[in-house]
Amino acid sequence: MLIKRITLKKILSFNEATVELGPLNVLIGPNAVGKSNLIEVIGLLQAAPSSLENAISRGGGVRQWLWLGDPVGARIAQTACEVILGNGRFTGTVNYSLELAEDATGFVVRHEQVSNNQLGSAKHGNYIDRRYGSAIYGSEAVKLMLPPAKILLPSSFESVLSQFKNPADPTPMTELGRQFSRIRIFREFRTGPLSGARLGVSTSVSKEALVDGGDNLALVLHELNFLGVHEKIRVICGVSASASTT
Repeated sequence: MLIKRITLKKILSFNEATVELGPLNVLIGPNAVGKSNLIEVIGLLQAAPSSLENAISRGGGVRQWLWLGDPVGARIAQTACEVILGNGRFTGTVNYSLELAEDATGFVVRHEQVSNNQLGSAKHGNYIDRRYGSAIYGSEAVKLMLPPAKILLPSSFESVLSQFKNPADPTPMTELGRQFSRIRIFREFRTGPLSGARLGVSTSVSKEALVDGGDNLALVLHELNFLGVHEKIRVICGVSASASTT
């Protein structure tokens, strides 16, 4: 998966911005220009298939996510991204948009959409269009043999990607959620005397990739060794196995 472009409007420190992304991206700039906030928005995408509520709470609550330049009653945080899905059941370009607003109970997903439109273009076809607590399958979903239907969602503050998961889904919705959940964000790497990397963690912890903080470092290295990756790295770097042990 590649996030090709992400737009931010009235969210965190962004009034309105569009960021073009590639396979490798380096953020450089002085303090307080939005580098960390961009990463937090990507973290919101990562949380969509599991729990937006947890991500919003970790960020200090919904008011911390809403841009402070507008009156309180009019504040709506918006983000949208253009994603290229390169493997899985569905491949191709998909667009995802999300709008959050404050309500009496905390926050609510005001609008959410998965479509095939180009960002900024009036031409589009929706796979699903969600407004508050209900969602409607769009024209693109019907083309892929998913019949028109209106879905009542159990939660108004969780993403439709967390409430709609189907291995046989002919649309990109389930695959998009799966790929979002594979995003890895490392805000810190703990190496102190009380860190999990030194004290050890349960073997039930994921070993596919480092978790934020690096507590499962030993498990990941052990898995890479089991898969023979260590030796492949030595070959690529031109280091023999005997030399690496001396």
